[in-house]
Amino acid sequence: MKKKILIIVLLCVVVTWSFASLTLTVASEEPGEIIEIDWNSPSSVFERITGQGPVEVIPPELEGYGVKLAGKKGMLTGYVLPEGWREAIGGVKKLVATNSGSLVHDPATVLNAKIFEKMTGVHIEFIEMKDELIWPKTLSAAMAKSTDVDLFYVDRAMIDTSILASGKWIHPIDELFPPEVHKLYPDGVLMSMSAKDGHFYAAPLTLWGEYLF
Repeated sequence: MKKKILIIVLLCVVVTWSFASLTLTVASEEPGEIIEIDWNSPSSVFERITGQGPVEVIPPELEGYGVKLAGKKGMLTGYVLPEGWREAIGGVKKLVATNSGSLVHDPATVLNAKIFEKMTGVHIEFIEMKDELIWPKTLSAAMAKSTDVDLFYVDRAMIDTSILASGKWIHPIDELFPPEVHKLYPDGVLMSMSAKDGHFYAAPLTLWGEYLF
């Protein structure tokens, strides 16, 4: 459903402006009714990103998924949804996303999901799985054109995004990355969110560091 694709894109909007590096890719679905979102109203995408703040203490109502967050200062505020978001949601009440490992170890993912649910009323259901199973399961679901998953967690974005895009298994979200937004991200992050066809398919989710010792 096109409505479901658009509300997934809204999720990517909220997620994008908080973290950097691992990615969420949007699973593609058969197109339906097209509902336009005005991404530049009431402010441009660039202004929506840069105009956020301040960072505030997380309230109890944003706890969920068994993760304790209340009382910690770590919630970025000030995001404004674009015009047309409510019409785009339609009757969608839930989205399903995969996650590498337990959400207990991913408080930022939990906070993003709870903020998104508070803003839109759409709940995110996570499928938690071991890291080594993420790619085989993602590829299997994509090849089968399964409608059971809406958002894929991808941790090798520079490789996996182009593979998923080549099969038309994920949906482009170029609306989130107009030229003026590019300068807000390092080149490596932009590359990880796009495919060889030049389209953007993913939103940065969290920081991943690997170190030699």
